Amino acid sequence: MKKLNRKGFTLIELLAVIVILAIIMVVTIPAILTSIGNNRQKMFETSADTVAKWFEDQYGLAQLGDPGVSTVFTGFCGDTGSGCYTRKTLTADVLNAAGVKSSNYVLANSNVTLNSDTSRACVTLKANTSGGDFRAITDDEDSSSGC
Repeated sequence: MKKLNRKGFTLIELLAVIVILAIIMVVTIPAILTSIGNNRQKMFETSADTVAKWFEDQYGLAQLGDPGVSTVFTGFCGDTGSGCYTRKTLTADVLNAAGVKSSNYVLANSNVTLNSDTSRACVTLKANTSGGDFRAITDDEDSSSGC
């Protein structure tokens, strides 16, 4: 009997590998996309926490009379003294100073409210879904922290 010289794979073997790879992709791609969306949402919420914490720290330093504190509180509480509870639209300078990339947010819809009695800041951020890092977040979604 003559021995056949087989070099390569048969069509059945190639189709089996393709089917196995297709099954793996069908299972893993939705899980990866869900994970990416969840991580973007967590990053979005962490950004709101970061801005709130920075704002509270700056407010505390301003109350201590630290001359190095930025002017983010100009016109925030006015002459009302303690107990003011005022909303202010966040600016790119404030977000950048807090260590958050301002281009990720719609600044017109992002604001901070400060209760000077409790020194707690409530930050609401609106995602820039057209060009920021949060493109997967829906247009009506926002993140709040400290409220």
